[in-house]
Amino acid sequence: MPNEITPLQFWLGILVVVIPQVFNLLKDFRATRAQEKIAKEQKEATVPQIQTENWERLVQNYAKQLEAMQRLQEENVELRKLPLKLALQEQEMKQCAEDKEDWKRYAQKLADQIKGFGQIPLPFRRTPSDGNTEEKIPAITTQKIEDAQQEKQEN
Repeated sequence: MPNEITPLQFWLGILVVVIPQVFNLLKDFRATRAQEKIAKEQKEATVPQIQTENWERLVQNYAKQLEAMQRLQEENVELRKLPLKLALQEQEMKQCAEDKEDWKRYAQKLADQIKGFGQIPLPFRRTPSDGNTEEKIPAITTQKIEDAQQEKQEN
């Protein structure tokens, strides 16, 4: 029986078929292990890079917020002066109105004193801001005074 396979041939055949597959499995295992190691190193390398980018973004946002806070503080400093300015303006306007009233009363007293002495008061006349006084001031006559008194009596 020449076609019969002996146990030695059988086991050699199995070894010939199995040994390359075992080598292929070992080679694939080592390649997978190497890829995992490379992937792990890359992951560890990218994590600090991502963390660095996150920290940079955080620092930039913090700097922007600090600038915004500084601008707000400057605005607040300017706005704190505003109520004082308004109060001073109101006081100045009030004082100006009181001064006007005082001057009106004083002018009336002077006019009454002048009339009491029998003199004719000159009317107040503003001159132009350029100082041109070429306009003649009309003379006050007794006729004009009498006309003015008659108009008052009629009204």
